[in-house]
Amino acid sequence: MDKQKVAALLEHLRIVPHKNLILLYVLEKVRVPLSIERIDFITGTNGWMEYFDMVDALAKLAEQELVTVATDGGAGGDPLFGLSEEGAEALELFRTRLPASLRAEIDEFLLENERVISLTARHRSRIRRDEAARLWRVVLTAEGAEITLSARSHDEGMAICDNWTKNADDLLERLRGERKP
Repeated sequence: MDKQKVAALLEHLRIVPHKNLILLYVLEKVRVPLSIERIDFITGTNGWMEYFDMVDALAKLAEQELVTVATDGGAGGDPLFGLSEEGAEALELFRTRLPASLRAEIDEFLLENERVISLTARHRSRIRRDEAARLWRVVLTAEGAEITLSARSHDEGMAICDNWTKNADDLLERLRGERKP
C-alpha cells in the first residue's frame, strides 16, 4: 500500500475507526461477500453499529477500495460487500485498535450464527421497509423462484429470512409437489 493511500486510510480511520474496523474484521472472518442485510444482522443484532452508520462506513470503505462491491446476480441485484486486499492490509495495520474482547465477541457471534450468515446464492432473502403500506417487504429467492411476503416488523421479517435460509430446499420441494409432507 503506498504512503498516500496509508495517509488517506489513517485520516478515514481517525474519523470513525471503530465502525470501519468492525466491518473489515467481520468481512475478514466471514470470507464471503455479504449483503447489507446480513451485515446489519451481524452488527445491528449486537449493538455494535447502527444501520445508517454501517451503510455510511461501507460506502466510505468502498470508495477507498478497502472493500469490494459486487451484485448478487439475483432479481434485485443487491450489492455484496467483501474484503479487498487493501482492506486486509489495512486491517492488519490497525487490528489492535479493535479491542481483543470485541474481536472475541465477534468471533463467537459469527461461529454461533454461521448457518444464518453464510447465505448462499441459491437462497437469498431481502427485507425492505414499505412506508406506504407500513410493512416490511420480504423477498425470498431460490433456484429461479421468487416469493414476496409482508412482515409487521423488522424482527418478524428477519425471522422469515432466517427460516427461509434453513428451510428453503424443503419448502420448494413441497411447493413443487416433489415430495409428500
